[in-house]
Amino acid sequence: MPLASLAVSQRGPMTRSEIDRVNIERLTDWAIELAVHHCTAALCVGVGHDEHAGEVHCFVPDGLPDGYIRGLIGELSRVWGNGQ
Repeated sequence: MPLASLAVSQRGPMTRSEIDRVNIERLTDWAIELAVHHCTAALCVGVGHDEHAGEVHCFVPDGLPDGYIRGLIGELSRVWGNGQ
């Protein structure tokens, strides 16, 4: 299934300030949850909106080996691929 087909309908194009607000809110909440579970962020995935719909951007901390990231993505695929 193409990623663009997963688009969530919105009321219209998002402004830069709306995107900033959503990102800050989510990342702040996730940082709190990460601390509760005594863990650190290893992968951040962003999806494009509006004219960038369907774009996927992945961010990882500098210094994490490629093999670690591949293993992490493989494990996520395995778990979510089984509907768990």
